[in-house]
Amino acid sequence: MKKQVPGIIRMALLLGSCILTNCAPKEDDVRTSQAEVDLFHKRWNNEYFSAVYNDAHPDFRAVRPSQTTIGVLQHNRRYYGNFKSAKQQNVNIGSERSAKAITFTYESTYEHGKATEVFTFWMTNGKPLLARYHMTPETADGAKPNRNR
Repeated sequence: MKKQVPGIIRMALLLGSCILTNCAPKEDDVRTSQAEVDLFHKRWNNEYFSAVYNDAHPDFRAVRPSQTTIGVLQHNRRYYGNFKSAKQQNVNIGSERSAKAITFTYESTYEHGKATEVFTFWMTNGKPLLARYHMTPETADGAKPNRNR
């Protein structure tokens, strides 16, 4: 008959393995990931989308060819306009594909409307790399009309 390991011991073993394998969240990881969100928005306003693509995680780049991803970002930039401000709504720290994943949700204000943005960074060699990015209009109507689209 197999012995059952009590829940408290299993929890202690899991916590111990997290400490030893460095999977516990670090405040610095969150802070450096937030700085990457700020850099993304600066690049958005300057239309440096190739830098966003080139600095992203290899899995992000593998989803679509560079010109497709950059084209989508350029289209959204024409639609929303300049980034104005963002308020962080949520942060979630977990793991994906054996990497620490830090996901932020922001309510963002742009020149032509508001959107919800979700950024997921995978910690890679101590650096947060953009693994996923989603932008959703705040309302069904989306951003207000912009004749330059």
